[in-house]
Amino acid sequence: MDNITKPVIVDGKTALYARRGLQGDKVVNVNGKTYTFKPRGGVGIAWIDNADVGAILEIRAVCCGGQRTPVFDYANSNQASYWLQLNGGSYE
Repeated sequence: MDNITKPVIVDGKTALYARRGLQGDKVVNVNGKTYTFKPRGGVGIAWIDNADVGAILEIRAVCCGGQRTPVFDYANSNQASYWLQLNGGSYE
């Protein structure tokens, strides 16, 4: 997490976003739970149980030059509110 992004937490769930643009839903299974990152207006967010945040932030993908980079990160308050607005106010 960078120095200016503070986690957005609502009702025990943390907003995480997919660092790369999504063309469709991205399904992630962790700790026996399924989370779906849904793109809305160019921002793919899922609301993650706080207990599962660390496991999702550890997911890496091979990128440029073979480096393994994080796939997900904390959404900032602007991303989360924009996504919620486009999703009709629903966290699902």
